[in-house]
Amino acid sequence: MKAHSLLFSALTSIAATAYLSHAQAHGTAKPIHGGIIQTVSDLSFELVADKDRISIYLMDHDKPIASQSVTGRIVVMQGSKTSELSLQSGGGNRLNAQGLQLSKGDKVVATLNNVSGKNITVRFSLR
Repeated sequence: MKAHSLLFSALTSIAATAYLSHAQAHGTAKPIHGGIIQTVSDLSFELVADKDRISIYLMDHDKPIASQSVTGRIVVMQGSKTSELSLQSGGGNRLNAQGLQLSKGDKVVATLNNVSGKNITVRFSLR
């Protein structure tokens, strides 16, 4: 009985170690461009707000996803005001929307088409 208990403990420890190693292999979701990171469908999206440009960077396990075939739009909620902007490829792994400045408290919903063959909705909240 004691041998079974030790064997079970050993197998549990090995399984936990393997799981933690696998979870860390996906990389950490840290902003590369100083923005806000959200993860959806095992992909990372970084929202960066400049003066009048909003950018979203696309990443798959710390590797850039080309934005050239991705289309989409963002809806920005600023208090009771709602605005909708189209996203255009900004080259590399960046999508851009022009003409709106974000501030604290704003909420952004990005609807992206053809991100690694998937349609994805990403929600951001500026704090």
